Amino acid sequence: MDYFIVSCGKYITPPRSLELDKLVPRRLLSKEEAGKLEDMNVIKVKLEAGERYADIYVRPIYLINDEMKALFYKYDNSLVFKAVRLVDDSGRQTLYWIMGLDAVACLSDKAEFTPQRTLKQLVLDQDKIGKKPIFTVAGLLEKYIIVRLDVAESLLRREFYGIELKKIAVREEK
Repeated sequence: MDYFIVSCGKYITPPRSLELDKLVPRRLLSKEEAGKLEDMNVIKVKLEAGERYADIYVRPIYLINDEMKALFYKYDNSLVFKAVRLVDDSGRQTLYWIMGLDAVACLSDKAEFTPQRTLKQLVLDQDKIGKKPIFTVAGLLEKYIIVRLDVAESLLRREFYGIELKKIAVREEK
């Protein structure tokens, strides 16, 4: 089975807000951490003039739009979502979601790290993943949304703006 990291493209400018950093000190949350947040959060943001809101942001925290949330929920209804309404200087309001994911201990022994213990090459162990369609990898400093091939294909069939998928190496034991 193939797996992909879901992120936003390198040309997407994230909304700037100190309130986002205060709301969620980490980029990606566990289900338990997300469950502790308020159900609706309103955050004032600054967006570059003429900049269009992307459907996903990874900085300062992971945020997905309503359509992507609905798609992820179809594949895994155990995910925890908390609403964040971004309000820019013009008064425009856009609904996003913070997502709480399961952290799966599926790192392969073939994964490579730098001397500082940051990830150099991500390799997953297929046997440890099981049937999880959407998750994050336990035990890493870096946090990523990982999706199975069928979820990635569903994302690509829609016209999401700013989304990027990167294939991950997977080791299968036989």
